[in-house]
Amino acid sequence: MTHQTGLGPRDVVLHEGFRVTTLPRTLLDLAATEAPADVRAAVDFVLARKRLSLDEFRALVIRSKGRRGVRLLRSMLRAFEGGDGPTESELEARVMDLIDAEGLPRPRRQTSLRVAGRWRRLDFFFPGTNVVIEADGFAWHSNPISFEKDRERANALAARGLVVLHWTWQALNERGGTLVLQPL
Repeated sequence: MTHQTGLGPRDVVLHEGFRVTTLPRTLLDLAATEAPADVRAAVDFVLARKRLSLDEFRALVIRSKGRRGVRLLRSMLRAFEGGDGPTESELEARVMDLIDAEGLPRPRRQTSLRVAGRWRRLDFFFPGTNVVIEADGFAWHSNPISFEKDRERANALAARGLVVLHWTWQALNERGGTLVLQPL
């Protein structure tokens, strides 16, 4: 008796002498078996790090019609095509999980906005409001240059009338429920 995997030539690559599934196929397999939040984190990771392009992700969804897991991937693709970019870190994914868990309106992720003559990318922006949430990981915001740039950016956003809420790992872990009590 033979085990049928349904793997085609485009689903398998040779890596260090081993046949392994391609990144797109692995995402499809994860979507069929894992929690949506975990799948979203995996897709966000590969898209944000440019290990898979949005066109390649779209091709995966198209060619996987009718397969288990494709419905979840299709909904993610619609969000990305609507300008809602992937989260770029595990901290951002956790922020999104809290926003979803608390039933808050869905923000736009990785939105670019021209402020004080420069393009600024916002982690989470709530359309129709002036609220921005920034996921501030210590690794990216702890040196003197980053500290100064963060203050400059915060001042420019405040001058534009935006309210920037800074959420950190510690805040999410210790008082996540109180973070969402701030007005959106």
